[in-house]
Amino acid sequence: MEHSYSRRGFLAAGRGACRHQMGAPERIGGYRHCLHDGPRQFEENLRAMAEPYSEKDEKLLAQQLARIAPIYCRMCGSCTGVCERGVPVPDMPRFLSYAEGYGQFAMARERFLELPARVRAIRCTDCVSCSVDCPNGVRVRERVSRVQELFA
Repeated sequence: MEHSYSRRGFLAAGRGACRHQMGAPERIGGYRHCLHDGPRQFEENLRAMAEPYSEKDEKLLAQQLARIAPIYCRMCGSCTGVCERGVPVPDMPRFLSYAEGYGQFAMARERFLELPARVRAIRCTDCVSCSVDCPNGVRVRERVSRVQELFA
């Protein structure tokens, strides 16, 4: 993914929103990512901390949230329903976050492999429909299927 450091992006806007809502400076998170992304990302983080949170930032964040809503699990624990076949649905998006969000594929697969073999063998694509629903609009069946594709 190519970053644009010359303009304020949604990550910087998010840092500003965090600072604005909490009324205190946000710790520059992801030190490990700062090292990975290099000094330009670190400079953007510092700029984001110094600049005021604006209406433009709020709009940018709303657009980003709308774009990622179907795939981004907030891990709120508000899933409705239970998988009739026994898949621990709330755990599955966490595995994806490890792999796709933090680049920790090995750890994600390790956690998936800790599930009982019978659960690991289940495929969401074998069901006609999913009995679990997300109040935030995450496409549960699609995301759990992604976990099964990656780690099974």
